[in-house]
Amino acid sequence: MLASLDPQAFARFVATTQGELVHFVPELLLVGVIAMIVLVNAFMGREGSRLQAYPALFGTLVAGVLVLMRYGNAPVEIFSHSLRIDRFANFFSLVFLAGTAVTIVLADASRELKDRPLGEFYAILLSAVLGMMLMAEAIDLLVIFVAVELLSVPSYILTGWVKKSRLSSEAALKYVIYGSVAAGLMLYGFSLFYGMTGSVKLSAIAELMQAPAENVNRFAVALAAFLAFAGFGYKMAAVPMQFWAPDVYQGAPTAITAWLSVTSKAAGVAVFIRFVDALGLGGATSTGLDWISLVSLIAAITMTLGNLGALHQTNLKRLLAYSSVAHVGYILMGVAAFGALDASGSDAGWRAVAFYVVAYLIMNLGAFACVLFASNQIGSEELHAFRGLGYRAPRLAFGFAIFLVSLVGIPPTAGFAGKFQLFMVAVDHNLIWLAVVAAVNTAISAYYYVKILKTMYLDEPAEGALRVPALGEALIAAHLVLVVYFGIFFNQLVGWTREIGPLR
Repeated sequence: MLASLDPQAFARFVATTQGELVHFVPELLLVGVIAMIVLVNAFMGREGSRLQAYPALFGTLVAGVLVLMRYGNAPVEIFSHSLRIDRFANFFSLVFLAGTAVTIVLADASRELKDRPLGEFYAILLSAVLGMMLMAEAIDLLVIFVAVELLSVPSYILTGWVKKSRLSSEAALKYVIYGSVAAGLMLYGFSLFYGMTGSVKLSAIAELMQAPAENVNRFAVALAAFLAFAGFGYKMAAVPMQFWAPDVYQGAPTAITAWLSVTSKAAGVAVFIRFVDALGLGGATSTGLDWISLVSLIAAITMTLGNLGALHQTNLKRLLAYSSVAHVGYILMGVAAFGALDASGSDAGWRAVAFYVVAYLIMNLGAFACVLFASNQIGSEELHAFRGLGYRAPRLAFGFAIFLVSLVGIPPTAGFAGKFQLFMVAVDHNLIWLAVVAAVNTAISAYYYVKILKTMYLDEPAEGALRVPALGEALIAAHLVLVVYFGIFFNQLVGWTREIGPLR
């Protein structure tokens, strides 16, 4: 077959591919690290497999450095205009890699995983990260679907990694069922868009949105968008695809729960933003469909159901699962405000979303780190087991308290700075009713966060102090410093998010 090709055409193809691979080095590095871990792990015993945390962590950090090196490059579309490497993709790639680096440390320290081989665990985890990066870069419906599945399938396996745990196995099964349904709906929605445009490119959907209204079937567009949202909403745990989150978060190993709550959710936000940008959410479309009102309604329902569901939870992982659903609602409030330009001409809605994603990464990973290191000693994630934690492990409890305060949105924390920006862009975009709903939900969330504080500091402590390892205290302290730093000096992060630029 190769012999029948035009030599000059083949040479041009090779040269083009080599030129495009230069922009794909971080992803190629991850592929190499995954292959190395799998090969080396085949010759190591169970105990030796735990050492694979070091190449996994090293590969993640080096990939992050490579992403930083290409961060300032001009946007480029590669592989037949299927992937777009721009600051938007690089920003989210850094979020994914940072969250995964912390997850690797948590997994290595977790007692839930101490009896399980971890070589394949790290290879599967990095495979999922590769899927996340592709989700943020994809501008092609087929690539989006493949990337979502590249994240989803490893996530199912990691969720059920503790085979002896009934909750873990049950969580994995529920995750697979929900994920399969969501993937089928999303793929059907993509097929409808292909039928209307004759292309799988997001740019074709953008052209469809600007076509004369009489040439567009509004019902078909709305149906296709809703079906596609099933897949995106499933990754974000947004209404109406949030039902899997509490059971999966509770049953999965705590390190994976932390990872799912931040990085997997951020991947869903990234691909959803690419998609709604093609739909023209931030500008006028000739189809007459009101995307802003739809996203605003989903945001309001998501944050409300998340907070109401968390009120009566007694398991901290399950409580934080409902909390994470609510925070997706806050993020979607910023998505609904796309197109609200500030005085500098920057998209304030996108900037607020980017800021809050970083803030949520720091404070939520910090909260889960506290739960993991405490439960390693206590042997339970139930709220009553954390009675008197402020006296048994004062430094850990103090860090946990600050993370909870930040999740509520109280100054001077990154959570407050992030929520303040989301509220402001909603008001500036005439979504005052949504800002009011978010304010009420913030007040509701304070109840269950304060309930945790009350248990840690006012309830009678159990006997004996807890010994948190130095690594755990250092990790919690690092997140604590960042939460306070970005709460006070938030303008630095705001300036960075402003430089991310347009999506296309």
